[in-house]
Amino acid sequence: MKSIFYDIDCLVSFLLIGRLDVLKNVFDKIYMSNKVFELYTNPSISSDIRDGINELVQEEFIKIEEIRLNTDEFDIYYSLINDGETDRYIGKGEASTIALAVKHKAIVLCNDCKNVGFYLEKYSLKSLNTADIIKRAYQKKIITRDDAEEIWGQMKKQGVLLPDDSFKQYLKGL
Repeated sequence: MKSIFYDIDCLVSFLLIGRLDVLKNVFDKIYMSNKVFELYTNPSISSDIRDGINELVQEEFIKIEEIRLNTDEFDIYYSLINDGETDRYIGKGEASTIALAVKHKAIVLCNDCKNVGFYLEKYSLKSLNTADIIKRAYQKKIITRDDAEEIWGQMKKQGVLLPDDSFKQYLKGL
């Protein structure tokens, strides 16, 4: 499988409900840009989320990838945060995730791709979201359908952006 680069929202979806086991069983390792990691140090982020991220880094499930000056990925990153061609604005976390995904020909994980969809298409990047991860876990028999429904419901209660009211509805719409 290709490398997976996370933006904030997908990872938090699983942290909020204490189901990191699903991620760890679907993916061997995930990557996060240093810019996204820095967002987790913001005092507005709950200590539970910060502690969960730090634990995953210590376990080496999350690998932090830095964007260095004078590299192709820095040029992409810089052009994304200073895009004068379009009216689109993306944050430093999203821009760094896309730039590193381009470098590694990786998959981007994000729940709300509206603001980055243009760039995903521009750079021919594939993306997955939280619903896709739950579906993969179900298809690989990591979780049962009942587990998937429970996870889905817990995430919906936490305000996670999911495309349908239930996992069953989601599968039916595919």
